[in-house]
Amino acid sequence: MRAAVSRALAVLQRVTRDPTLVPEVWRKLHGRLIARRYQRRTRLYAELAVPCVDGLARMLDVEPAVVQTVMNGEPLRGYLADLEAYRVPQQARAMGGAAFLEVCYTIVRLTRPKVVLETGVAHGYSTAIMLHALEDNNEGELHSVDLPMFLPGVAAFTGGAVPPRLRASPRWELLVGSDRQVLPSLLKRIGLIDCFLYDSDKSYEGMLHTWRLVWPHLRPGAVLVLDDVQAHDAFLDFVGALGLTPLIIPKPARQGVYRWDDVYYVGLVRKPQT
Repeated sequence: MRAAVSRALAVLQRVTRDPTLVPEVWRKLHGRLIARRYQRRTRLYAELAVPCVDGLARMLDVEPAVVQTVMNGEPLRGYLADLEAYRVPQQARAMGGAAFLEVCYTIVRLTRPKVVLETGVAHGYSTAIMLHALEDNNEGELHSVDLPMFLPGVAAFTGGAVPPRLRASPRWELLVGSDRQVLPSLLKRIGLIDCFLYDSDKSYEGMLHTWRLVWPHLRPGAVLVLDDVQAHDAFLDFVGALGLTPLIIPKPARQGVYRWDDVYYVGLVRKPQT
């Protein structure tokens, strides 16, 4: 009860300081209320899932050995060890877990994107791993959008796992606000996007809104990494409307930074070349 009251007060304080967040709060509440409507096909995620290396090789049109070389390489193992050593502050533990970091790193290394977009930063695990990949490529920039959780004190810890050297890198831009607030002007400014990691609003409507908004701004051949698609049918509906085949891979659990026990899935999409 005390935690619920604290969270309600935090939400009230945030929207008092920034009334433009009122629609965002309503959308989050509404999304939770109607979530069951969009959970008719969630069992398909487990049925359609393929092993990570096979899925990446298929999407990127490379041999599995190429994917394994990057995923098992010393650079990535060192970066993951550093991120595992990061200790999440007590106040920020509710910010959530990491995206599939090996997938993010491998995609950036193998596709060599010039422009990467990320929605949802939280602790900054995926931000750090993609900045490492861009540095290893010696090219590319990352634009990150994050709306901190409506909990007291957590905003100060956004991106806390990003090493200071990478935090100060000219390759990284962090914009604070909701996808709906920030993305329209950002998309106009940064031009075509080569890689997009989605790890923000997990509601059905929130996911589809952002994916549909970003899709026209993706360069042909661009890769989308859509985290935690298992919650509802949004990913299946999205790829179905585009006439694409869903590619789904399971996330790791109970190891390294992946400290959860439940099964989560990542959706992968590559924009057709023509």
